[in-house]
Amino acid sequence: MLIHLLKGFAIVCCSIFTISEVSGQSRLDRVSFDFMRLENNDEAVDTLSGKAYFFSDKLHLHVYQPVNQVLFIDGTDMKVFYPETNRGYHMKSQSAFDLPIVNSLIASLNDDYGLTKIGFQVQSNSISGDTLITQWEHETGSDAGVFTIYYLDDLIAKASFEAHDNSLLETELKNYEPFGNYSLPTQIITKRNSAKGTSIEHLYVKNIIITPNMPDSIKNFTYPDDASIEIREF
Repeated sequence: MLIHLLKGFAIVCCSIFTISEVSGQSRLDRVSFDFMRLENNDEAVDTLSGKAYFFSDKLHLHVYQPVNQVLFIDGTDMKVFYPETNRGYHMKSQSAFDLPIVNSLIASLNDDYGLTKIGFQVQSNSISGDTLITQWEHETGSDAGVFTIYYLDDLIAKASFEAHDNSLLETELKNYEPFGNYSLPTQIITKRNSAKGTSIEHLYVKNIIITPNMPDSIKNFTYPDDASIEIREF
């Protein structure tokens, strides 16, 4: 079940959603929300629901369905725990783990969708009706793929990435709502097309709280003393 869930969390070309300094709205350092993710691929439909806490570039994710699970990510350190069986995994990596569920939400606050920090630069821009369209290529050349970002009313409405092998990742950010000084999408649709097949992911978020109060058990997750933990290093 661990491998199944982590596979479900994985995002093609996840580096495009790396959290970066916000150039548009002020940096969002702390947020919590409920989520439900529906993923439809060539084989089945998977449903994932729970609650997410993002703070200081860390993530505490409590999955309720399909299995009770806690995921805590802090840079190169990831803890996975199953309360029902009192078992877990402590994973250590030489590179930072991706942050599932929150990536696109946080990236939507960046005017550049976080692309500048990972070496992409604007190559062209155009206007279609009321939509501004910008194309981005990596500073090393087009072999790294091309991003296209669509802006509507100063908000990112869609981001697409076409890789050198013609695989395509397209993310629509919809139903923006104001939360204090921020505007955040409450529905994110991600489509992936590659040689391995096609999948469509619908992510719904609600009960968003900016700068929520978080107990220490959320901010500094630790396993129960009597838990059985397996350590893995990558």
